[in-house]
Amino acid sequence: MIDPNWQALNDLEEAFSQNVTIDFLLNQLQEAVDADDRQQIIDITAALTAFQVPYIKNWEKRFAHAWKVIMKKD
Repeated sequence: MIDPNWQALNDLEEAFSQNVTIDFLLNQLQEAVDADDRQQIIDITAALTAFQVPYIKNWEKRFAHAWKVIMKKD
């Protein structure tokens, strides 16, 4: 059986690691800015904006769960 503390912290780490997507999009945005590609700038900015809400909600959910599991009172 997997330790609940380990599972909660692993889930939290996985949620945070989705940050790679933001890093990728930011790199793409920088390339579009450097190339003065206005349509790409608009598209990538929209993608970042759309991704932000579910990313933050997922991380907050995982954080709250980890907090409950790790800090629970026996």
